[in-house]
Amino acid sequence: WCAAMVLFERVSSLIFSTAASAFTQFMTTSYMASALLVPFGLVGWSIGYICRELFSKRILRRRSPQK
Repeated sequence: WCAAMVLFERVSSLIFSTAASAFTQFMTTSYMASALLVPFGLVGWSIGYICRELFSKRILRRRSPQK
């Protein structure tokens, strides 16, 4: 029974350590992914915003001569 408790303790500690390392690895990888995604997202949003502004201005320019 004592050996079983020690074995269970060792297994649980091993599982906990592996889970903790996997969690930290996942957090670091997700942090890196978010750090890479944020500038790309900002650039894409700014490009989309500029394109939308130019498109709306073109539409306004096209509509203004008709008046």
